[in-house]
Amino acid sequence: MDDMKQTEDLRVGIIGGGPAGAICARILSRHVGSVTVFDKGRGPGGRLSTRRIGSAQFDHGAQYMTFRYPALVPFVRQWIEAGVIAPWIGTELDFREPDPVPQPPRSERLVGVPGMNSLVRHILQGLDVRFDARVTGLHRRGSQVEVSLESMKAELFDLVVVAIPGPQAEALLEAWPHLREPVSKVEYHPCWATMVEMRETAGIPWTAARTPDARVRWMARNSTKPGREAGESWVLHAAPDWTREHLNDSNEQIGRWMLAGLREMAGITGAPDMIRSHRWLYALVRQPVGRNCLLEDGVGVCGDALLGGRVENALASGLAMAERILSGGEPGFEPPVL
Repeated sequence: MDDMKQTEDLRVGIIGGGPAGAICARILSRHVGSVTVFDKGRGPGGRLSTRRIGSAQFDHGAQYMTFRYPALVPFVRQWIEAGVIAPWIGTELDFREPDPVPQPPRSERLVGVPGMNSLVRHILQGLDVRFDARVTGLHRRGSQVEVSLESMKAELFDLVVVAIPGPQAEALLEAWPHLREPVSKVEYHPCWATMVEMRETAGIPWTAARTPDARVRWMARNSTKPGREAGESWVLHAAPDWTREHLNDSNEQIGRWMLAGLREMAGITGAPDMIRSHRWLYALVRQPVGRNCLLEDGVGVCGDALLGGRVENALASGLAMAERILSGGEPGFEPPVL
């Protein structure tokens, strides 16, 4: 980056509006010339997506957040004070235990309010964010990087940050082999998620449960989270191996199987008012790169592929990416996030 513009003059493009891209964009926006975020979705969130179907809403991606990185503590305090995140109070049940009893979770569960995507929406507030913007390629154009878009005019930036799942990032990094090589080795577990709305599920004394049933490895009463609307909404996540086995089955069939698992494990007999399934191809990183972030020749990479699948990992990687850019991007510089 020796011949790059001064930091305060940089025009930065960020691909991905999830936690990593959002926090990187927010930090950089205070110090560089301009920041533009591109996201292929219709709204913010990434793994913090929230979907509204009819009268119910569902956090069908990440279920909650924990925070262990010291560098994130000041941000977490601000988000709690702003009412953007809050503790999810309740008990968990582990059906894998011989005699399962509802217990408080082992660590504090924080969730977005009124939906998980509220955190990313808050971080991106006031920034230049382009939704429905699918990036199709990155190309070196002299000292700049061109971002090609599916249905928009290509744009030039002094620096581009790629903050999307590893396989999607790899496809954009052909001209940057030293970035592409470590990213290409990252593998993900897929996950089928099923959203269920019911009129009532009386008598259930817990808010979430883990089970030995591969169809429904995790079940959460989404409506017990703070700030949610009245009703009874559930989010079910399948085990990775079961998801792989049924990766190309129809949404309708997946929904029937996972609903059957919910009924068997939780003892629910009522018919659902609504059931919908969503396939996450890149749900959880199996083995991350193991670096906070990567930066070379005007292109940076951050996100869950670097540090791991938890939301705090993505946030920490995005924060590290911003710090490295603002430090001048010296080779070997590793921001003190871990």
